[in-house]
Amino acid sequence: MRTIFNPDGPLFSFGEQLFNIMAVSILWAICCIPIVTIGSATGALYYVTVKQVRKNNGSLLNNFFSSFRDSLRTGIPLTSIVLIYTTVMVAAILMLNGMAENGSIGSAGGYLSFAAKALLLPLLLVLPYLWPVLSRFTMGVGAILKLSIVMSLRFFWRTILSLVLIAASALLIWFIPYFIFALPGVCALVCSFLIEPALLKYTPKHDTNEPIPWYWE
Repeated sequence: MRTIFNPDGPLFSFGEQLFNIMAVSILWAICCIPIVTIGSATGALYYVTVKQVRKNNGSLLNNFFSSFRDSLRTGIPLTSIVLIYTTVMVAAILMLNGMAENGSIGSAGGYLSFAAKALLLPLLLVLPYLWPVLSRFTMGVGAILKLSIVMSLRFFWRTILSLVLIAASALLIWFIPYFIFALPGVCALVCSFLIEPALLKYTPKHDTNEPIPWYWE
């Protein structure tokens, strides 16, 4: 009994981690409100779940806002590109489907709609990696996109599993909005076990003369 209620015991440790997951989920939701900051907020969410929840390194607020602030310059244009691309493709699909149904463009509308859907596939594949890469490396938008594409293909099964987890979490939040207070952190935590091994393949090895970076601990 003493072990259970010991401040250093498993019960208190679980409670602390649960609090961290809920807190970072709430911070993520708040920082996503401007919309163009969704990428930076998601990168900070991943950063905290790995550094704070998994490795117990640093403080939650400092970790989240330092990652969020440092990634804004690249995160805002990257998020804008993703949002614009998604909006254009979805609008094209809806328009082409409507035109195919009323027969204004004949059978070609179905093929064009399929082509537009296919153009969404590359974006879906890179989504699990864009924001972790943003949070880990100092890169331009082009370099982040290139590395994310390479990782999505090289670690294809990790990509698919991550997409399934993200889609399931999004659906649960859609139908049960209260889940937004915890599920983003849970999803990021579970996905980190899939993404982190892939991410470390492209992370430079630490200099033996310098302290070990937190992500190699």
